[in-house]
Amino acid sequence: MYKFFIVELGETAAYPLGGLLIIYGIFRLIRVAKKFRNRNEE
Repeated sequence: MYKFFIVELGETAAYPLGGLLIIYGIFRLIRVAKKFRNRNEE
């Protein structure tokens, strides 16, 4: 499945998309961490 996407998109498109997904995942983790900190402070 993963190889299929790389073949379809081409490596030039696959790497930036992968980077965006990783950045989005980190962003989500930071938001969750902030929510837990705010909940603990209250």
